[in-house]
Amino acid sequence: MLKYIQNFIDEFEKIYNKKLQVVVIKEGGESYPDKCRLAVLENIVIKAMHKECEHLKCIKSFKKVKTRRREILMWIQVHCYLAVRLGFSKSYIGRSVGKDHATIIHRSNVVDNLLAIGEKDITKVYNLVIKQIKEYVGIISTNLKGEDDTKSVLSALRNKKESIITIG
Repeated sequence: MLKYIQNFIDEFEKIYNKKLQVVVIKEGGESYPDKCRLAVLENIVIKAMHKECEHLKCIKSFKKVKTRRREILMWIQVHCYLAVRLGFSKSYIGRSVGKDHATIIHRSNVVDNLLAIGEKDITKVYNLVIKQIKEYVGIISTNLKGEDDTKSVLSALRNKKESIITIG
């Protein structure tokens, strides 16, 4: 099967001059690129949290966090908010943090509303995470003419240039 898929990819790229990524998953399984990108986002948020709050270094994953402490929940809420903005399904995000999709919807809406009114704590956490994403991705300017660049920093995690075919 892999040889057939590789031949298809080669033929497609030769005919259409486009890069093609094919993800093969088992039935009921998760695709590896999505799992990896969501894990990368979680690691970025956790790293930003550890830089800002030394006493939270014991937290290595959001899935095992069973607390209602606001100082921890803000980081998890921002993670969920950014994951939704990146296009992950709410149920998939929920599985990754040990919650259901309704909780993810609520968390995303809370962050959206608090950012809209400029609430200082959540804005600080959001800005620290965005800064950490910029450090992770790196900013290389290809804009030699000095034109406005309105692309989101999050677009670097999206990987939209490649098409994905999922075979179940």
